[in-house]
Amino acid sequence: MAPQPAGYRMDAIAVDAGDLWALSDGANLWHHPEGGDWEIVGRLEEGQANCLAVAGDLVLIGAAEARLFRLDGSALREVASFATAPGRDTWGTPWGGPPDVRSIGFDDDGTVYVNVHVGGVLRSAELESWEPTMDISADVHEVIAHSGSPGAAYAASAIGLGVTTDGAGSWEFQISGMHAVYCRAVAVGGDYALVSASLGPSGGKAVVYRRPLDGSTPFRKCEDGLPEWFAGNVNTFCLDATGDRSVIAAPEGAVYESVNGGVTWSSVAEGLPGVHCVALA
Repeated sequence: MAPQPAGYRMDAIAVDAGDLWALSDGANLWHHPEGGDWEIVGRLEEGQANCLAVAGDLVLIGAAEARLFRLDGSALREVASFATAPGRDTWGTPWGGPPDVRSIGFDDDGTVYVNVHVGGVLRSAELESWEPTMDISADVHEVIAHSGSPGAAYAASAIGLGVTTDGAGSWEFQISGMHAVYCRAVAVGGDYALVSASLGPSGGKAVVYRRPLDGSTPFRKCEDGLPEWFAGNVNTFCLDATGDRSVIAAPEGAVYESVNGGVTWSSVAEGLPGVHCVALA
């Protein structure tokens, strides 16, 4: 893995076909081609960049005030269709601030899922029109699609883990086995899902749960090698998994890794000043 550029706060990271992409300082879009070096390939000139997702030639950036941008050459151009998405006038936040695009996911068939906080999850096939897929009261904090399972996507929300198998035509919110249902982060490995949960926005008894993807058993708390409780929420972008490998960036500045699908964990870093995102290549 290439070291991150020094002197920047990395806000989000994406991996696509061996290439690395990252956002720094709420504005800079970085690219690290396989075998190359990091370089800034775009910059958001106004507003706050929050998240990114990459699928081949399509690079999307989610920003404050529920704005969506795509990389066009060296420019970040706003996706005009998203600015008029249905239901936009109902988006907002509990504290009265403007909504944000918080996370973005790509399905294998090219469907784009955009998570607005707070505005639910919208989907689009060609970026020309958008369809809301759930009530905004679900308060979603991260949406991901499951590579290799067309139509499957997962949403960490304030009412549990949202699961769809029909391309967000319908969602089921699953909580069986959870001690609390406020979820901030989700990741999917080979045959399992990980989701973080706590008592609420300020944290409290925060944990990571594991469950097989088939949903046949309740969530089980990940315990072996982890603290009994995390100090605050395991936040959006602070879980990742691929195959049997998985990683947690804990709010107290520690990073934990599992090599057996989240069954047991070991500490790989401690005392970090703050980790905003993790990704496994």
